[in-house]
Amino acid sequence: PNGSFKSLSVVTNKPAAGFWRCVAHPQATYISEAVIEILAEKLGMNPLDFRLKNIVSPDLPDQDSGLPLSSNGLGEILSKVSEAIGWYGKWHKPGEKILFDGRLHGIGMSAHIDAHGRLAVPVGAIVNLCKDGTALLLDGISRAGCGTNTAHCHIVAETLGMRYEDVSIGDWGNTDVCAEGGFQGGSTRTITTGAAFYMAALDAKKQLFEIAAPMFGVAADEIDAREGNVFIKASPLISKTYSSVTARMEPPVVGRGYTWPRQLQRPLIGYPAGTPCETRGACGAAVEVAVDQDTGEVEILQFVNAVDAGKAIFLKGCENQIEGGMELMAGQALFYEQLIDPESGATINADYVNQKWPTAADLDSSRHRAIIVESNDACGPFGCKGVGEPPVSSFGAIANAVYNATGKWIRNPPITPRKVLESLGKI
Repeated sequence: PNGSFKSLSVVTNKPAAGFWRCVAHPQATYISEAVIEILAEKLGMNPLDFRLKNIVSPDLPDQDSGLPLSSNGLGEILSKVSEAIGWYGKWHKPGEKILFDGRLHGIGMSAHIDAHGRLAVPVGAIVNLCKDGTALLLDGISRAGCGTNTAHCHIVAETLGMRYEDVSIGDWGNTDVCAEGGFQGGSTRTITTGAAFYMAALDAKKQLFEIAAPMFGVAADEIDAREGNVFIKASPLISKTYSSVTARMEPPVVGRGYTWPRQLQRPLIGYPAGTPCETRGACGAAVEVAVDQDTGEVEILQFVNAVDAGKAIFLKGCENQIEGGMELMAGQALFYEQLIDPESGATINADYVNQKWPTAADLDSSRHRAIIVESNDACGPFGCKGVGEPPVSSFGAIANAVYNATGKWIRNPPITPRKVLESLGKI
């Protein structure tokens, strides 16, 4: 309610969008985070305190749709990144701290509700149970990778009560045999196609328990499964291996499922289950830098990146997304530059050779820390939501850290050594 936004599109001969990741979200956030720093400074407030005072708390609805947010870990993100980097012990007013080697010291942060990671258009999923006690997923997403398929295997294994190693991908992307799984974009596949696989696994489980019931001499609803064993709920020691039950399948069990609507799957902050909701990611970062006054070089001393995953279904994949995001954010803030011919509007460096990526000599990964925040999303399967673009959306923290070091804003990223020296009046 205290924000007023107005944007103008100016037609030039330059491309309408730039950079490399997440459409235009990181760029807009980059600008917003600079504005937040400026506001905090004008009010004489620590930037962290200013953010905490104006935070979107978990009880507030989505500002675009007015619907309740199914989760919001923004407060925990701010807490964790500030603690990890030692914010209150290191923050100072812009341009007021010089390190022992003569370089300027700076610290900055960024944190916001991300537009990505949401439950998207409903899709379908298929789970095949095999007679040997394994399961095959037919995943119809447009492309594999990013850990999405692995997350789907985790969801199906947990739902069926199977061992994870007994669940694998049979085919993917082939909608001749797979249900339409949607496009791998907007950080939506783990939550959206994952919800369909959750429902498909429930369907397969129901069919399997109807086969297992006569083997135990009980009703199907008296049976459960966990870690590769099917057992009687009231007497868990009375059990059979998954393979001994699936060997009796005739005909084969094929589970099918579809994504549920964007609704709360459990009560949340006064809203009952079934209430229409909005799923959003949340992310934040804190960065400590040293700026060389003679060369203009910016060195990242510490880099903390935190993302609200709802629930980390595939832990290593989630960590990799966040860690990889740090390399991309450093590239966006300090290296990537689209050079435009002012006469024709043509991109001069439209190749990977001349789009400079940070190398191992530029970034020390031992200084990086990835933090997963789990807010237990009330819409996604097992509380998850998408993690793909949020880890790359906080590179404004690097720009804020450079400003904190130099007291000078560099408004046109990337922040190259030449621009730093120009801002300091050295050239």
